[in-house]
Amino acid sequence: MSTPLTLHSEQDADGRLVVRAIGEVDASNVTELAKALAHGLHNGAPLTVDLSAVEYLDSAGINALVPHAESLHIIANPILRRVLRVSGLEDLTTISPGRRRRHPPERAALVSASRREVARRYFLRYPPASISAEKIVSSLAPDATTGMPAS
Repeated sequence: MSTPLTLHSEQDADGRLVVRAIGEVDASNVTELAKALAHGLHNGAPLTVDLSAVEYLDSAGINALVPHAESLHIIANPILRRVLRVSGLEDLTTISPGRRRRHPPERAALVSASRREVARRYFLRYPPASISAEKIVSSLAPDATTGMPAS
């Protein structure tokens, strides 16, 4: 199952190409990001990658960014900035702070549903010894009134 990722390319006020990513970047969708980077860098001009609306970036996403680091300017929210710092990418490229953007309600529902599914699969595969799989599944099922997992 691919996690939700939306990519948009546009020109900023200075005429530079900007690739904006929204959602999560992981091994299931990193090829989309890699293609967008390659397309944006095809003319040799620097590329701005706006990751301020990305809530999750794994090592596959970092590996897609590293080969192009010298040609990138990355905008990242505070959570991702820590990930980029720890990965060493901060030493290879320019990273600017960006505010963490909220998803529109319909997009937020997709992201939280995706996270629930990932958590459900993980805990079904590796259940804690003290909790039954049935209890885990029932706790991850959305509450009918709030749409949030039961507590």
